[in-house]
Amino acid sequence: MNRKEKKERKEKLNNFMDLKGSRFTDYEVERLESIVNDRDRLNGLSTSRHRSYKTFDSEDTYRVDENNRYTFQSDDSGISIVEDYEKRYDDGQTETYHIKHNTARDILNLISELFNK
Repeated sequence: MNRKEKKERKEKLNNFMDLKGSRFTDYEVERLESIVNDRDRLNGLSTSRHRSYKTFDSEDTYRVDENNRYTFQSDDSGISIVEDYEKRYDDGQTETYHIKHNTARDILNLISELFNK
């Protein structure tokens, strides 16, 4: 596609996600358009990842369980992938965070990695 066509297509995509001045190949622009066109079908799709390992400090060894849940969301504010993270230590400590990935680059990377789309 030529520069003018690519610019027009990126302007349309910007209505659904934050492009943040990123540079995209023609293929990536087409993938993003495909995600926008399939947003109703993808909305609510989620996947989880679990990891468990041992770690240590100067006093003891700990068991750690990590859980990540990723959910594709499409609403009036645009398209995003929400990540909920929880880390539990065997001594009862817990860490959690919530991240909303709404940049086109993050969406492109995560949807390919997590949802095989």
